[in-house]
Amino acid sequence: MPSPTVDVVLPVYNEEKDLPRSIDILSKFLEDNLENPWRIVIADNGSTDDTLSIAKALSTEHTGVTCVHIPRKGRGFALRQVWLDSTADIVSYMDVDL
Repeated sequence: MPSPTVDVVLPVYNEEKDLPRSIDILSKFLEDNLENPWRIVIADNGSTDDTLSIAKALSTEHTGVTCVHIPRKGRGFALRQVWLDSTADIVSYMDVDL
């Protein structure tokens, strides 16, 4: 039986300064500690700074990191959108401060 897949969603709004460090830490932690197939989904929900462009760059730099742009503000809305679109067996979320 295959291992269940895991999605960790980071809903972000104007987090251009904290996002790179958080993705570095979280992806390293998941690589080192989780045997299950995993994915980090950065859910940008209407940022007005450079968060979206940084999230896109991080998704190309890090294996297992993807970025979704949701033009509407709101953590709950972002989580709902990403979780409904997920094919992972387990879905979770963390704030950008981990």
